[in-house]
Amino acid sequence: MITEPFLSINSRPECGTPRILFTTHCARLSGAEFILCDLVRDFFTNSIIFLFEDGPLRRHMETTGLHAAVGHQLNDLLDIRRDGALTVDLPFLRAMSRAVVQLARMARKHQLVYANSQKAFAAAAFAAPLARRPLIWHLHDIMTREHFGTKQIRIAIGLANRAAARVVVPSQAVADAFCAAGGQSNKVRVVPNGISIPADTRLLDRYSLRVELGLPPGFLISCVGRLAPWKGQHVMLEALATLPDAQCIIVGDPIFGERAYAEELHHLADVLGLRDRVRFLGHRTDVSRLMRASDIVVHTSVDPEPSARVIVEAMLSGTPVAATSAGGVPEILTGDLSALLYPPRDSTALANLLQSFQRGMYSRTRLVEAGIERAERVYSVKRMQQDVNSVILEVLSTQQ
Repeated sequence: MITEPFLSINSRPECGTPRILFTTHCARLSGAEFILCDLVRDFFTNSIIFLFEDGPLRRHMETTGLHAAVGHQLNDLLDIRRDGALTVDLPFLRAMSRAVVQLARMARKHQLVYANSQKAFAAAAFAAPLARRPLIWHLHDIMTREHFGTKQIRIAIGLANRAAARVVVPSQAVADAFCAAGGQSNKVRVVPNGISIPADTRLLDRYSLRVELGLPPGFLISCVGRLAPWKGQHVMLEALATLPDAQCIIVGDPIFGERAYAEELHHLADVLGLRDRVRFLGHRTDVSRLMRASDIVVHTSVDPEPSARVIVEAMLSGTPVAATSAGGVPEILTGDLSALLYPPRDSTALANLLQSFQRGMYSRTRLVEAGIERAERVYSVKRMQQDVNSVILEVLSTQQ
């Protein structure tokens, strides 16, 4: 059952936001890291972000005016895969001890610790009590066996029940999975992810933009996201093989040791005879412009997604979205927007849906208008910042 997101109280940054120690383990730029940057930027100005390693995320933060600090000798914590076996060996224990000590030392200078990833939360669950500071976990993932090992789920839920004052989640689907795994429901607050794109994107002419970006004419589909098996780009290729008049761009790179899947996608494109109709563009910084230039954006995750950033970005760009009907996605695409939902892994259903859209069986104007209205009302960065700040103030009020 979908409940209403957490509703903010009146909390403006100009009134002075609390000093928060934000922390995340990953130095790469991915969905959860972009959410963290948007959350902190121009709002939590008295705060700092503690990273477990140096990398592109720290450099991105520097260019956008965010304050970041990098931990020392924590690499042994970074090699643990969330869907693999947990090996508690001496290097792991040493790295975890270092992370706890470093986080606790910094936490004493702040009012609250806010963990943005599961590995950061695991360390913060020991560091925050040591520093006598409350802890909030921003859980970005659906805690099920599709994404995590059994032992990781059991440990994460146990730590959350013991150490977290609140657990912020982006969708009711994430909240339900957390509670089904044994998490305490009274700690959960649903705060939809805030998404922003350049303000002038919707003013750009679609076809002039295609010429500028070197994209093909005709019916153009874009599929955006990191290249990973559970992201399901192969479903898009299988659907495209039955749409002879369509072109497709696939935007994104493999990140977490998933290069083999990227190679499989290129091979599949060759086998299906799609080389002249699909382009692999890799990582791009102009994603919203690519979406604006497309006729439709397709989301293909084969496993339930907690909350798909790419869907909201497409809605804000003024482009319709076809997406899988699982996880947190149906919470985004409601009402008229739900017409473009299809079952995960079903390339035939996706192909039929795209063919119907191409033939004008759905009102593009109605889908675009509904998408923009919902994205701006529910998924704005300002609302996310205010709602998270309200959760923080709620926790801090109980510490006094």
